[in-house]
Amino acid sequence: MTPLRARCIATVLLIAALAACAAPASAGAGGEPQITAAGIDASDRLVATWTLAPGTKFDSINFSASSILSPLLDFEDFADLDSFAGFECTPPPSSCKGTATRTSYRESLRVSRDRRYHVIVNARAGDKTLTSAMWVIDEAKPLIPGEGKPSDTSTNTPVLGRPFVAPAPGTVPDPKFSLLSPLPKTIEGFARRGIRGRLTCPVVECYAFVALEFGKAAPVLRSGTARPGGRRTFVLRPSRALRAKLRRRSRVRLKLSVDISQPANKQTEIARNVKLRR
Repeated sequence: MTPLRARCIATVLLIAALAACAAPASAGAGGEPQITAAGIDASDRLVATWTLAPGTKFDSINFSASSILSPLLDFEDFADLDSFAGFECTPPPSSCKGTATRTSYRESLRVSRDRRYHVIVNARAGDKTLTSAMWVIDEAKPLIPGEGKPSDTSTNTPVLGRPFVAPAPGTVPDPKFSLLSPLPKTIEGFARRGIRGRLTCPVVECYAFVALEFGKAAPVLRSGTARPGGRRTFVLRPSRALRAKLRRRSRVRLKLSVDISQPANKQTEIARNVKLRR
């Protein structure tokens, strides 16, 4: 049997498996779309099927190696844009090829097979966006944000996904955010070097939104994601306008706020004051 024929047969088998395990067509309690099956076929393409509730229209399907929702995006989607593995939506954007009644998808490009993937489907009812429950694909693989590098040839190893199960409460260690030394003690030192902080995510990926505020001045904002067991460093430097305000002060107190997101919508909030003198 030729490799091409083997890949074709494996793809057919995966499609048949998707159809066999697909749930009956139904909608969520609020009219959300329902993913019925998802996976990666023998040619390393992401595939999925779903159902739409009456009166709703398909809006988009998004595959990502990241599983955290970001509050900074204008639409409900995955946190790390660099982690997008597949995306399809309905017009009007020129990149969209879907239709309002679409209920299946197959990615045109191969994906890296060294990591797991997540998928959600969005539908619309008027001006309201309805998001499906998340599914996870190739869960035995590690959680590695980013696109990765596909193999030069198809791996011929299809895999089925399943509904994502969030970690049980209390089983995931809390992330930490710490200020790094040397912490500036003077206004001049802050203006020159800024303040550095580090986000640490012990077990699962986490996302942090960091704000440094001084009165009514525009805050210094930073955001980013740290990989499981990894760290992310933030550098908070004052803007020119803020430096001008600080020059007229002999003492200041900066307010540091950190909002950290983890899977299962777990939120951690950290607040701290930083005092500086002339």
